Amino acid sequence: MASSNYSIMDRVLHRVAFDLPFTQEVLCSAERALHKKVIDQTEFARSIFVISLARGGTTALLEVLARHPATVTHTYRDMPFVASPILWSGLGGRFRTTEAKAERAHGDGIMINVDSPEAFEEILWKKQFPDHYKERGITVWMDEEPPRIEFLSDHIRRLVCSRQKITPGARRYTSKNNANIARLTYLQKAYPDALFLVPLRSPVSHAVSMYRQHLRFLKVHSDDAFAKRYMSDLGHFEFGELHRPIMFGGMEDVIDNFDPTKLDYWVAYWINAYRTLMNRSGVIFVDIENLAGSADLNDFFALLSLDEDESAYLGGRKFLRPLPVYSPDGCDPSLVAEAREIYDSLRSLAHFA
Repeated sequence: MASSNYSIMDRVLHRVAFDLPFTQEVLCSAERALHKKVIDQTEFARSIFVISLARGGTTALLEVLARHPATVTHTYRDMPFVASPILWSGLGGRFRTTEAKAERAHGDGIMINVDSPEAFEEILWKKQFPDHYKERGITVWMDEEPPRIEFLSDHIRRLVCSRQKITPGARRYTSKNNANIARLTYLQKAYPDALFLVPLRSPVSHAVSMYRQHLRFLKVHSDDAFAKRYMSDLGHFEFGELHRPIMFGGMEDVIDNFDPTKLDYWVAYWINAYRTLMNRSGVIFVDIENLAGSADLNDFFALLSLDEDESAYLGGRKFLRPLPVYSPDGCDPSLVAEAREIYDSLRSLAHFA
């Protein structure tokens, strides 16, 4: 949410949670001590990972999926003690009531409140793999046998357990984490039955949207120290003064030769990111522009082995809306042509195209 939506109490709790990390560890340990048996016995099935560079349509897909009764997602209510969702769901309820929706910090018209789904998983990855977060960028997770993933499985079980009173049938963890594009093969090896969902948006419009958000957050971070600190604590390094790109092959040259305050940088970043997906198996590409238009959401649910649900259908269709279309004014035509060639190749594999 926008930093202006955080009360003094919210900010104090945030600082306690992240300035004094032992509080996170104590609460997490207490949660396991109190609920060890039920946590270990809790099952989750066929997780759904929504991945993309930011501004690609991941929030739209998360909002649709979060409305389905079979899924479990993080929400803003999980902050700031994300690692202890069982205990915090009880304690946090004393501090946060359901609020009227307000526009999120991106200024893109998406309205949220404390019960809206959001991406907080990166907090866990930052803690487990601090060496991946370099000053120049975030390094890609390479293949590992076996992947070191129990921290995430344990957290998923806790999150599922914390939701059982509200949605007792929910077992499918649904993650929107843009940075998971940096660890796709790692996650595929760890969760071979999981589904990996990649929305496809026209590369020019996608790049322009990233470029505009970067300029927006440069100002936000300059004007609002808490907003900058909040995004850093969450591991959201996509834009602004915090921007650290994912170091796909070719990104060293992009960083050396392009300026993030220019559109060319974001088109080049898009090219390097989506080129890595061209020969990846086990990925479900979705034409987000058509899905947001006239595509049948029941077909989308069926694609992910989710039962039809009228409430999820109506809520998802109400939320989805056409994405803005932008022109590549001022961008290097050769970069635009390369990006469109990659996009056309991926779109030929996409559902709802």
